[in-house]
Amino acid sequence: MRRILTVSAIAALALFTSQSLAGPNAGGVLFLHAQDSSEASRIEYCGYSGIDDCTDASTSVGGGDSYIVWVMAAFPPQSHPVVKAISFGIDYDTESLVVSDWRSCAEVQFEEANWPTTYTGVALSWGTAMTERVAEVYWFEVYAQPGASGELALMAHPKHGGYFADEAVPAVLDHIDDYGSLGIGQSGYAPCARSIHGGCCMDEEVFVMNRSDCESIGGEFFPHYNVGDSIPCLLPVQETSWGFVKWEFADR
Repeated sequence: MRRILTVSAIAALALFTSQSLAGPNAGGVLFLHAQDSSEASRIEYCGYSGIDDCTDASTSVGGGDSYIVWVMAAFPPQSHPVVKAISFGIDYDTESLVVSDWRSCAEVQFEEANWPTTYTGVALSWGTAMTERVAEVYWFEVYAQPGASGELALMAHPKHGGYFADEAVPAVLDHIDDYGSLGIGQSGYAPCARSIHGGCCMDEEVFVMNRSDCESIGGEFFPHYNVGDSIPCLLPVQETSWGFVKWEFADR
């Protein structure tokens, strides 16, 4: 049985009270996958997306039809996710899209008032941590207006941010690295999880490390950076370790 609670209950979760650190869910993303509702007619849609790879996601739909849209979590290859809780939000053009039904794939849902209207957020909690590398976390049934052009976009929770939380007490939080969108009469976007490391700009140099280590030294993190990419630092990249960076910047 799923429980739905108001957003005021979120404060009780370790999800929003623990320090953000690099944990087992680092590098995770959220993306959307849509299917014509006439092809997936049922009452419960959790477990029926048929998706086990982000690259197979359907991220664009036409107007004049109803669709089931799954919110999917994906994590980098060779990672071992342990997701006990998650927070995210949605944003969409109400003239292009109507959300007619919705449900969590977790046991407990903490929702903002007026969820799922545009620019609202939700937090989900599982009794047993989710460990799949690609997994369904939510679904919506939507109707795209005829001739519509717009998108349904995932985003960070507008009040509490976007995080994956593990099952530790207190929970270790990992930022959701990227968010997908569903295009209505246009292309959508599916961010597929890659390496948990990215580029960290610090004192006009680029270091390859994970997000939390970068932010802990005041750097600016670029999650999809690959060596050789052009980012604002514009100086040679150094492959390095976190220990070396701590030592180098210790007295600054």
